[in-house]
Amino acid sequence: MTLINEFTTQFETLKRLFGVNVVEYRLSRLNHIYETTEKKWKENLTRIEGIPIKSLVIAEAPPWTETREVRYFYNTFGSHWHIRLWYAFFPNETRPSSIDVGLIKLAKKGFLLIDSLPFAMKYSSTVRNKPLYFQLVKECLPFLMNKVNNHSITWAKNVRLAFAFKLNALAVIKALPSGLALPTNEVIQLHEQLIAADGSGYTNSNMLRNILGID
Repeated sequence: MTLINEFTTQFETLKRLFGVNVVEYRLSRLNHIYETTEKKWKENLTRIEGIPIKSLVIAEAPPWTETREVRYFYNTFGSHWHIRLWYAFFPNETRPSSIDVGLIKLAKKGFLLIDSLPFAMKYSSTVRNKPLYFQLVKECLPFLMNKVNNHSITWAKNVRLAFAFKLNALAVIKALPSGLALPTNEVIQLHEQLIAADGSGYTNSNMLRNILGID
């Protein structure tokens, strides 16, 4: 399934946001990144099987890469962002070099990360401040909610939620004014205090730890 077929309306908004030529030039790579990340997302579902998810982090999208290996949270484990997230859960433990070991340890903590957008574009602050970016986030809510409602996920009671990035978070919060509804009928009210990004723009380990209430 290609992005155009699966996200027809959203894809048109993406072209309006970035320009037709830019998006169409990147289409083959965008599809490859999407197919790869969806495969890795499904692989991670096996890691969390039967583990109640109590810490949910909403991020933006897989990062754009022109060539080589696709970079994605469930596909790599060496970025500065991975390190910051790791130390939120394991502040006194060295991050493992093994992707699978690291993701299994996070899974055992009841952790899950979900992206709000399926398109691996370069989302600058300028782009994120445009009305079309909010429109794209809103149109992609089914993508987000389909993952939230995946039958393979077991949700704990009183799930804690944090946002990884500020401007993406503001768009999601605005798009879900009644909150994020879980399959358990729990509704998480969304607000700016759930944003775990500091002034650098990166997710802050201590902020994330406090928001998620990690012991």
